[in-house]
Amino acid sequence: MIEKAIAAAREAGVLVMTHYRKAVQTDFKEDLSPVTEADLAASRCIRSALADSGLPVLCEEKIIDYAERQSWNRFWLVDPLDGTKEFLNANGQFTVNIALIENGRPTLGVVHAPALNLLAWAVEGQGAYLQSEEGESKLAARSNGRVGMQSNSHPSSRVDQFYSNNGVAKTESLGAALKFIRIAQGAASLYARFTGSKEWDTAAGQIILLEAGGWMLEPKSRKPLAYNKADLRNQDIVIGCADWDPATLKWPEET
Repeated sequence: MIEKAIAAAREAGVLVMTHYRKAVQTDFKEDLSPVTEADLAASRCIRSALADSGLPVLCEEKIIDYAERQSWNRFWLVDPLDGTKEFLNANGQFTVNIALIENGRPTLGVVHAPALNLLAWAVEGQGAYLQSEEGESKLAARSNGRVGMQSNSHPSSRVDQFYSNNGVAKTESLGAALKFIRIAQGAASLYARFTGSKEWDTAAGQIILLEAGGWMLEPKSRKPLAYNKADLRNQDIVIGCADWDPATLKWPEET
């Protein structure tokens, strides 16, 4: 399955890059987030590439009603272009995200950044890996410095306060699921998002991070995210490297 997911992500990445740095038709969803020709083309490409897997596909650009998918125990969860704003800003910080969800949790994930020639992948129990121009390396989420990740498109004063309360020395801004990869690499140590996200934003990055030795929790429950909910929105999330014990954090409601 991982070979199929990697091939689908790379194929979609090539297609996305044919639209990159060009004038593309852009529309807006109900939440005012942008959707472009590249999003829609990548969505069609991935759904076609995964069709012979025999598993259903839940994609950001093709939402399935809960009445139909509530019985799905195994399915693909896809964000064909995570970071559409970054894509439109032409900063290269956008990704193709593909995850396999089994019984409400991701067990396989691919995050591909075609403009940066990076591809990270993981399978449960097999570790996490990064493919780049330098070759392939195993990921290990260990960081000696307290570096916090910020979202380019979703800044938050609550996150700033959370970092301050936990002694974060400096922050770095990055787009899309690349923040998961930075922590999985050991290049950063903490990322909090208190402005909401969707299941397809986090699933692939989550399994990569976990297989690299990191962790991801909801602040209120202190539990991992659940997937294939009736409401596909996530609660607040905090992810961290292996060197940062979540039990030692000053969580938002405690500060």
